[in-house]
Amino acid sequence: MLGPMLYERRHAQRRPVATNVHIDVGGIRKQARALNLSARGVFIAGQHPELATGTLVELVFHVPVQGLIRLHRKRAVVTHATARGVGMRMAALTPASPR
Repeated sequence: MLGPMLYERRHAQRRPVATNVHIDVGGIRKQARALNLSARGVFIAGQHPELATGTLVELVFHVPVQGLIRLHRKRAVVTHATARGVGMRMAALTPASPR
């Protein structure tokens, strides 16, 4: 509970991040920056007019692990867009890329 009339809708705790993410929508890929991340969602910085609510996208996160960059692929659905950025809910996993 956040106050007398407010409540938290999220089911997983968000963590602040600053990581690059590629967004693939309809075969077009663009680079963006993730600002926070949870097991069930992500918030991408900036205005992305091509990402309307309900759009299914594929995300590729670049995560540094012990000096290497690991790629994590997720599918997500756009839930909302503001002047600050775009919120997305994670969908089904996609297969990992070959190494």
